[in-house]
Amino acid sequence: MVLHFILEQANMMSLITALYILFDPVVTCANVLGNGAFAKMIDKYASSLGKLP
Repeated sequence: MVLHFILEQANMMSLITALYILFDPVVTCANVLGNGAFAKMIDKYASSLGKLP
């Protein structure tokens, strides 16, 4: 019974690690693109106020 639990836990940890490795670049890419879009919005707003050239 205990061995079965340990093996199931190891399988779940392997699955979680694999999913993390697969999704981390996607989430990072979305974060970078979102930050760039936010910076462009702020830049456009500041330009409309005449604060930036």
